[in-house]
Amino acid sequence: MKPQQLISLFDIGGPTIKMAHHADHLHIGYPAAGHEGPGGVRGAVIKRRDWLRLIDRLGEIDNPAVGEKPSKHALPSRASRSHRGD
Repeated sequence: MKPQQLISLFDIGGPTIKMAHHADHLHIGYPAAGHEGPGGVRGAVIKRRDWLRLIDRLGEIDNPAVGEKPSKHALPSRASRSHRGD
């Protein structure tokens, strides 16, 4: 389940791409079944049961508590232009 591409505000190595307009979201890309990834490596096909296991596991993760007001350390927000209208 290794992603082929991860686009975010940070460069954390591996298949990541740093883009400033991804400050408020990230993209995770997996190769389509049967398509080759970087260096000619074929992506593994994720079976239905594995997707279901992944979804179940994600459902077990508790969401963090988020306050209703910004903390004293918060920076002003800028609306993302990358997905306006989505």
